[in-house]
Amino acid sequence: FKGVLEPEFDVRTNGDKLYMKISHDMGFEKIEFSVNGQIYTYDKTFAGYDATQKEIEYQFDLQEGENTVVIVAISNEGTDATYMGKCNYTEEQ
Repeated sequence: FKGVLEPEFDVRTNGDKLYMKISHDMGFEKIEFSVNGQIYTYDKTFAGYDATQKEIEYQFDLQEGENTVVIVAISNEGTDATYMGKCNYTEEQ
């Protein structure tokens, strides 16, 4: 019997910023995410990739109106998880 965990997500907004933290106790094989249609990949082709990194954090500026986030994370253990979210942002005048 071998217990394995799925990747975990902590996604939140604060003011005009979107914060994302993806974590897994054994590190990541690959993380692919889309923020407002822009796709980003964290894997062995990324210059700063570290397979043993247990937490990955990103920050983005929110756009006026609806913002969408989709994250697919694959751990080094082969487990995977997906996060999908939306939020609306209106600039304060």
